[in-house]
Amino acid sequence: MKNLMSIRNVLSMKKIVSAGIAAGTLLGATGVFAAAPDQVQHASSVKSAGNLAIGAYIAQDQGGNDFAAQLQSSTHSHGKQTQNAKKTTSQAQGALGFEIGQNQGASNGSVQSQNANWGFGSVQKQASKDKVNQFQGALGAFIGQDQGSVNDTTQVQGTSGLFNDQHQKGKNMTDQSQSAFGAFIGQGQGTANVGSQSQDAAGLANTQHQGFSNTSANDQSAVGGFIDQAQGNGNSTTQGESSLGLLNNQSERANTNTMQHQEAAGLFDSQISGAGNSTTQLSQAFGECNTQDQGTSATTHQHQTGLGVNNSQTQASQNDAAQGAVAAGVGNFQGQGSDSTTHQGQVAVSHDVTQNQGSSNNGLQSSAAVGKDNVQLTSAGNDTMQGQVGAKGATQTQSSANGSLQGSQTAGKDNFQGQGVQNTTAQGQAGTKGATQTQAAGNGTLQASSSVGKDNSQGQGVQNTTAQGQLGSKGATQTQVAATGTAQGTQAAGKHNDQSQTTTNTTAQGQVGTKGAVQTQGSVAGTTQGATAVGKHNSQTQNAGTSTTQGQVGSKGAVQTQGSGSLTSQSATALGKHNTQAQDAANTVSQLQVGTKGATQTEASSGVTNQTSAAFGSNIHQTQSSSSTVVQSQSAH
Repeated sequence: MKNLMSIRNVLSMKKIVSAGIAAGTLLGATGVFAAAPDQVQHASSVKSAGNLAIGAYIAQDQGGNDFAAQLQSSTHSHGKQTQNAKKTTSQAQGALGFEIGQNQGASNGSVQSQNANWGFGSVQKQASKDKVNQFQGALGAFIGQDQGSVNDTTQVQGTSGLFNDQHQKGKNMTDQSQSAFGAFIGQGQGTANVGSQSQDAAGLANTQHQGFSNTSANDQSAVGGFIDQAQGNGNSTTQGESSLGLLNNQSERANTNTMQHQEAAGLFDSQISGAGNSTTQLSQAFGECNTQDQGTSATTHQHQTGLGVNNSQTQASQNDAAQGAVAAGVGNFQGQGSDSTTHQGQVAVSHDVTQNQGSSNNGLQSSAAVGKDNVQLTSAGNDTMQGQVGAKGATQTQSSANGSLQGSQTAGKDNFQGQGVQNTTAQGQAGTKGATQTQAAGNGTLQASSSVGKDNSQGQGVQNTTAQGQLGSKGATQTQVAATGTAQGTQAAGKHNDQSQTTTNTTAQGQVGTKGAVQTQGSVAGTTQGATAVGKHNSQTQNAGTSTTQGQVGSKGAVQTQGSGSLTSQSATALGKHNTQAQDAANTVSQLQVGTKGATQTEASSGVTNQTSAAFGSNIHQTQSSSSTVVQSQSAH
């Protein structure tokens, strides 16, 4: 009902706005430069609903709502404006038994507005597509099913000047399916897709492109009794572009895809899946010949299958990406790209199995350029894969968090800044009777770059990879923890400064345990790099690499513990001219344990590296290098 009230309010507002636009168009038609632009608006809506009920005490509800408002205005322009809106809603329900309740609700809303003033040859296109398909099937008794879907799209374009071209395209699709066979089954699904796009161009020959796509597919199937399933999905995309000057080109695109699948067969099963995707992109260009490109893609796949008794499975995934770029001057190029992918799968066979998985991907990127001929490139990729298979009494928990924060600022001319982050985490667990397994992996990256002067070049790159695998038999308790943190900062003031920083952290942990084995592995790697250059012709390079490999195999009663920690801090400061500074640090740790009956084994390794370089004057060359390798192996029979 809240959505209906908001739609009525929007309709009232659009009536007032349409009246104002009509008056403005009528006044503009009396001008000497008035022309009859091409304006085309098209809206189409298709609805289908079907109900089938056989039995007693059956209640079925289906609701569909369509909303489309399109507004166009043109003054002193030979431009072309086209708006398209298409909505499709299909709902089907089937019930056989007694005391079955089914509810389905779908709402589609689209608002498109175009405005062209004082322009010549402007072309504006907007297209929006909403599609909702919902299906429910119930056979048995005391079955309750709920499905809800909301699609909301708002697109606004405004242009003033000459040869402006703007394109916006939005697409929302939701597919939900539920099937229940048995008794006392409750299923609920909810998904919401919201997309908002805004473009504003003033000047000459500006081109702006925006595209967003939200796709959600939820499927649930339950056979047995006392089965409870719930799925929730939310997608939100906001894109804004503003261009003032000459020959600006801006392009933003966002793609979000979420697929959730649940299957439960047995008794007392409970499954919960939740996925949230949010993308915000902002681009502004002031000056001439500015080009800005932003792209983000988030994909989440979640799968759960439960066979047996007393199974409980929970999956949660969150993807957040925020990108902002501001350019003022001449010939600035800014490119930002963010990609987040999460795969989660759980399979539980037998009874007393509890499985939990959680994954979060966060990316925040910001870039600002003042001057001319500035080039800024920022890219971040997060990939997480988690898989769990559990037997009788097994309790398994997996958690992974990837976060990237990148900021770049430049003032002057001919500055180049490049930042890249890649985080990859793969976790796998398989447990038999009474096994308790826990895995946690966290990757965090912070990069900041600032340049004042001219001809400055700054490059930063971070790559973190973590792979964890556990396999446990009767009574085994296994725990693996891996955390990697990287912070890099560069500052350059003057001219012809070159700064480069690179960090690579790799962690691999594997555990195999038999009866009564308790195994614990932990790895921590931290890298901090900072470079500051004031003067001219300064060159600074820092490299840090950390690799940790741990493996444990234990038999009856074995207790094994491994721990590894590495800390690397590098700092370089140059004041003067013609200074060159280079720092390199590498840490490698490999630990292996194999134990038989009653064996207790413990391995620990710690590496700390601190490098500091400072140069004052001219023509100074400094180089530092550090390498540490530790190999530990234990075997007990």
